[in-house]
Amino acid sequence: MKPQISITTFFNYDIPISEQIPMISKAGFTHVSLGGNLSHFNYLDSNERLKLKEVLKKYSLKVDTVHGCTADSDNSLEKLKGAVEAAHDLGAEVVVSHLSQFFIKPDQVEANVTNALKVCEKLEPIAEKYDIRFALENVHPGSATVVLRRVLPELNEKYFGFCYDSSHDQIDGPVPFKLLEQFGDRIFAVHMSDRIKV
Repeated sequence: MKPQISITTFFNYDIPISEQIPMISKAGFTHVSLGGNLSHFNYLDSNERLKLKEVLKKYSLKVDTVHGCTADSDNSLEKLKGAVEAAHDLGAEVVVSHLSQFFIKPDQVEANVTNALKVCEKLEPIAEKYDIRFALENVHPGSATVVLRRVLPELNEKYFGFCYDSSHDQIDGPVPFKLLEQFGDRIFAVHMSDRIKV
């Protein structure tokens, strides 16, 4: 897959996607990443996808990633399957997902690891069927990222890789790029943005 730079619809969910697309095209982008807020654009709805495809074609834009739900959310398997189907339909090759909520406590790590492995095991045949890859994104640099560090090495590298998010990794930074050192050879997507201290 040839690398490309896209902008996510997350940049401003107050702007309808029908208005975002021409703005994105005018700014010079060739690709757009669909954010996971289904109230902004419900990519799980095939009719909504059809409308979007027409707008994308009009403005010569392509979708590169679709942001799916968190692996520990309600009905995550069905929602992530829907994200895969949407990605396939829209011509994207990658679905981005978090393995856990952004903040979790240390005593929640084991349960999240177990759940993430179970969900990913069931997602692998779906990824194979649709020829889609999952990019698992780092979240808060604490217990939530421990889950990623534990789970990703256990997964099939053909279908499960890494989405490096610089703004998450560098919370209260700058900090060393240890995640990139560990998973740099498994990057499927990168999220780049600035970061304020929290």
